[in-house]
Amino acid sequence: GSLPIGATVGTLRDTRATLAIDDRTIRATLRGRLGRGTIDLTADAAGDLATIDAKLRLAGVSPIAALRPVIDADIDARLRLNNDQPCSPGTAAARVCGNIAIASARITLPDHPSKPLLDATAPEDLRFVNAAPVARPSASSGSRPAAPSDRPWLIASVTLDSTPVIAEDVAEGVSFHANVHSDGLAVSVGDAFGVRGRVEIDNADADILGRRYTVEPSGLSFAGTADPQIDVRMSHQFPELALDVAILGS
Repeated sequence: GSLPIGATVGTLRDTRATLAIDDRTIRATLRGRLGRGTIDLTADAAGDLATIDAKLRLAGVSPIAALRPVIDADIDARLRLNNDQPCSPGTAAARVCGNIAIASARITLPDHPSKPLLDATAPEDLRFVNAAPVARPSASSGSRPAAPSDRPWLIASVTLDSTPVIAEDVAEGVSFHANVHSDGLAVSVGDAFGVRGRVEIDNADADILGRRYTVEPSGLSFAGTADPQIDVRMSHQFPELALDVAILGS
C-alpha cells in the first residue's frame, strides 16, 4: 500500500504491514519507503489500546522539504489512547498522547550544485545617480507555514539526543558541521505539523569561501509551526579584524 504523510514529508510507498491480534495484545509491523530510504516500525499494544509501545527505525529517509535532508534515527515511543481529551493541562485535545525519544540520529544535507558567485564590486565606469534604495524583503514576506491543527490526532513530548548535522556543500563554497539536541519539544500532528520548544546547536563550525567560522552555542526556536526562528552567531579572526556574524529571523 501507500500512505500520504504530508506535503513537506512525502508519501510512504511500497508498504507492507502485518497485524496480529490475540485476547490480550495487538502487535503490528510495517516496512515502507520514504524518499530514497526505508522506515521499519514495530508496535505492541494492550488489547484496549490503553498503552502502545513502538520502535521506529529510519534509514536514509529523505523528506521532500526544500533542502531534502537524509535522516537516520532510532525512535522509541510510548503512547496512550486519550479519547480526545487534553493530554495535559493547557494542551489541545488529542486522540493519542505520549513521549517520543530520538537517538542514534544523523542528518546529512546533500550537495546543492550552484553557479559561482559573481564579483560583488561595481565596475569602475559605473556611477549611481539618485539611486532609490532597494526594498529588502521582510521576515514576514512570502508564504507562511500552515498553523498547527486545533484538533490534532497526536500530541507528544519529544527529546532528541545529540545529533550530528553534516552539510558538506550546501551551497557554493559553504559547508556546515554541528551537533544539535533538544531536551523537550511539544509536537502535534493533525491537518498540519506543529512544534513548540527549542533545538540547541552545539559544537558547530562553518566553512565559508575557504574560511573557517566558529559558531557560538546557538539554537532554533519553534513557536507553534515547523518554521523556526533562527538565532545563530559565528565569528572569524582575520589578520586585522575579528568578524562577528549574526543570522537571525525565520
